[in-house]
Amino acid sequence: MLLFETVHLPIGDVKRYHAPVTSPTLLALPDTARPEDALACASCPAASWNYIEDHLTCHCAARRYVSWLPKQKVILLCDDREAALEEQGIIHPNAAQPD
Repeated sequence: MLLFETVHLPIGDVKRYHAPVTSPTLLALPDTARPEDALACASCPAASWNYIEDHLTCHCAARRYVSWLPKQKVILLCDDREAALEEQGIIHPNAAQPD
């Protein structure tokens, strides 16, 4: 059974696949230095996190761009996250969608 999580958007609540944070960089940081949990990149296998001097950044391997910087609006839903989770075997393409 897959677990889903609720993401709060200005247009209403939506559900997405739940995935754990696996980035060694994020896991090494104290909670106060990490981005908010709702950030799709935090649990994306395609995300590459870096702590540079005094701030955290994220580079998206799927889209080949910097996907998160401090004080930037967060990406809450992303097709590339779902595709990377599927590729890693964390989710399956024929899995039931949340109600």
